[in-house]
Amino acid sequence: MIRINQNEEIAAFATQEALKQKFDALTQFMDNWKDPIVSVINAKDYEIMNEACTHFTGSTLKIESRYQNNLILVSADGYYKAVGA
Repeated sequence: MIRINQNEEIAAFATQEALKQKFDALTQFMDNWKDPIVSVINAKDYEIMNEACTHFTGSTLKIESRYQNNLILVSADGYYKAVGA
C-alpha cells in the first residue's frame, strides 16, 4: 500500500478541483459533457483546459479557429468517442 502525506492529498485535491473548474467552464453550454466538445475559450487558458479535457474525457482539444481578443474555437472528440462507446 502506498501512503501519501496530507500535503500530497491536499495538492492532489487542489489540482482535481482546478481541473474540474476549467472543464466545467469548457462544457458549460453542453447538455452532456461526454459528447463531442466545441467551445470558444480564451487562448491563455488553452493549456489548462486541454489538460482538463484530457483528464476528464481522454480526448484532446484541437484549435479550430482564432478570433480577435485572444479567443479561440476549440473542439475535442469527447468521452464517448475516446472510450469507444
